Amino acid sequence: MVGVRYVLDLAQRQAKKGTQNALASIEHGAEALNAAIKEVRRISHDLRPGILDDLGLTAALEANGELCRAHQNQGRVKKRRLQKPFAHGRENRCLSRGTRSA
Repeated sequence: MVGVRYVLDLAQRQAKKGTQNALASIEHGAEALNAAIKEVRRISHDLRPGILDDLGLTAALEANGELCRAHQNQGRVKKRRLQKPFAHGRENRCLSRGTRSA
């Protein structure tokens, strides 16, 4: 987002000078801002996946393992079944976030 700020500052300077590149700079800044918004949304979703609320910690951990496997394109992530379901709440969010950072 810092990059977007620089692009918009450049566009502002160009517009004040009356150069014709200002519109192109604004369009470039809008594209970069759109990409940054998508990335923030992705990170936000990764921090609190909907599956955690809908299906619980076990399903969220399994989905996280599948996601890791897909990103790494390797089978290093072992699939394990938890023996008993966990209660919903703050503990689930902490455990889910911990597995993502591991």
